[in-house]
Amino acid sequence: MSNDTSQGKKRAPNKWLAGISISLAVLGFIMVIFSYATITGAYKGAGKVLALSWVAQWKMNYPDLEGSNDCSKAWSPSIDATDPYMLPAYPDTYAAYWALIMSQDKEVSPEPIAYQIKGKFPYARYMTFHVYDGATGDYFAALKDLDIKPDSGSVNPFQANIDRTASNRSYTLWVVPEGAKLPQINGLKNVIRVPKQFVESPIVMAIDRPDDGQPANAGVPLPNVHVFHAQTGEPVLRCNPLRLKSIIPSKKSGIKKAQTWDKMKTIGDGQAIRLYHSTGGGLYPNKHLSYLTTGLNTQFGNVALVKFKAPTTPNTQTGFGMFTHEEDIRFWSMCLGGMKATNTSVCLVDDQAIIGDDGYVTLAIGPDSDDLRKLAKNNKINYMDWGYHQYPDIIFRHLEGEKPFKYSSKNVPIVDVTLPLWDQGGERTIGVYSPAGFYCSLDDFEKNLCGIKDYKHAGLEFME
Repeated sequence: MSNDTSQGKKRAPNKWLAGISISLAVLGFIMVIFSYATITGAYKGAGKVLALSWVAQWKMNYPDLEGSNDCSKAWSPSIDATDPYMLPAYPDTYAAYWALIMSQDKEVSPEPIAYQIKGKFPYARYMTFHVYDGATGDYFAALKDLDIKPDSGSVNPFQANIDRTASNRSYTLWVVPEGAKLPQINGLKNVIRVPKQFVESPIVMAIDRPDDGQPANAGVPLPNVHVFHAQTGEPVLRCNPLRLKSIIPSKKSGIKKAQTWDKMKTIGDGQAIRLYHSTGGGLYPNKHLSYLTTGLNTQFGNVALVKFKAPTTPNTQTGFGMFTHEEDIRFWSMCLGGMKATNTSVCLVDDQAIIGDDGYVTLAIGPDSDDLRKLAKNNKINYMDWGYHQYPDIIFRHLEGEKPFKYSSKNVPIVDVTLPLWDQGGERTIGVYSPAGFYCSLDDFEKNLCGIKDYKHAGLEFME
């Protein structure tokens, strides 16, 4: 009797531990399923979950709030190509983005705060600073690389006929609240003023297409950031706290309803693929970029093919030379993403694209297969695989150049979902420079490339 009781007492803790192990295993399984559902965009709030995860990572490394006016460590973790699928707002995988929080909430900052940002021009195709309305995710101010005045004794390598490898490449930028009078900004050009109605105003620095061999920051450290009283110019010994409402939009985009739309509507009946001009409202869009986009559906064919004429762009990959600003645009890319998660898996960038002898780019999106990639490459076709997106879409970006370009995607009217979409495809405005195409079967692609060699672009009839 006593032996049985003793054995029962020994077994009880084992049962308890076994129960805990099973619970943890079940919890782990649920978390794996939830993570997969998030990156594939299986539910409506997937993009917000990805944003919360990124903010949590930022929060873990946020600096002490008091004791110094040096807030250089308050920059966010970069949004870049190192984590495909894991970041929201459709990031381009050939770009990197960093955010800094500015708040005019008197509960956070009783005194008005001015931000001094001192850095070096990156070794890259493009850089910019945008300031956004944190409540809606729409920008209200932007400063492009070309328009940033360099510090005394330095040069701006983004300006024409300036050595892009110059070592003296420093700049100073100020972001200040409306009405700021601190003496440090008197007579300065690089000043962005934030209107009073924008309480939370994330400052975002973006760098596109670093030179060959350069990391995401394009060979320069993140800018130093110091904060000052916006009226007296005295140092403020405190950095703004990081709050969710400072960076994750809580209101609908300020873009009118007819211009914010469900991409599922663009898929149509599967007869043709055409792209439409989106503002990117609410997703931290870039003032200097224009976006053509559409949803895709593999039910119409497990291969999607699109074709377009490639505008000319500067080839900065060698890291040498100078900008001439004679090209059509500064940059273009085509990215595959997910509608609900607003994440990105892969992009095709201008200087890595296979361009045919006729100046056209052909892109096939299909199953993940090395054989298909080889088949496409041998026929001068670019290839992407569908990845994990349950609701895939493509985004075609044009970064504006320094001279007018008739066939820039920014000239395409913004889509209005209250009107028939068929009449709003980009090809009707910029002709063959807007991607257009069709679906086909895998068998047809393997057999004859779906006849893409004989495809007549839908925009041909609209070219002048």
